[in-house]
Amino acid sequence: MDRITTNPNDVLTISKADLPLMVFSDNMRSFLSWGIKAHEHGCYNHFMWMIEPDKFISQDWILHEVPVEEYLKGKHRLKFVRGTNWNFIQNT
Repeated sequence: MDRITTNPNDVLTISKADLPLMVFSDNMRSFLSWGIKAHEHGCYNHFMWMIEPDKFISQDWILHEVPVEEYLKGKHRLKFVRGTNWNFIQNT
């Protein structure tokens, strides 16, 4: 899964074999998001894990599962990163 895409539907095709993935998120229409990025001098304001297809593990107010579709409604940019040097134990 070494690719760049701008098609949100590609996120729905991520398979179990590609997981886990680190996910950086940016809510482009949120004042709170803008404040975090300004304070941290970064491009993304939120971090999540994708450990199952179609689900993120997110620490918003509490740690919980979030359907991927919640982040595909047009307000968020997503960046997926994989640990390429992870061994089998680290990858499970």
